Amino acid sequence: MKNLRYRLFMAGINCIRFTPYPLALGFFRFGGFLMWALDPFHRRIAETQMRHALGHDYKKGMSRRVFMNHGDILVDTIKYAYLDDDKIKDAITVQGREKLDAA
Repeated sequence: MKNLRYRLFMAGINCIRFTPYPLALGFFRFGGFLMWALDPFHRRIAETQMRHALGHDYKKGMSRRVFMNHGDILVDTIKYAYLDDDKIKDAITVQGREKLDAA
């Protein structure tokens, strides 16, 4: 049973690894949207916490974006975990690099 779970887990990771980035992002963002739409209990918890944390800056629907961002985090974590150092350096843009170099 453990071997089967491991194989399914690795198959899922490999699906994300070898799927084009925009397609994987879209798929998992949609999954986050579905979770937001189909899980009212956790949606209300997220909205309550965000309302209390952000006060007047909270806007209706922000929790939906938070749920969708979980898909981004999952895809990015898996994609970057399997990149070599050179590809990671090419993929990341450092803003304010001149300040880092000056220090």
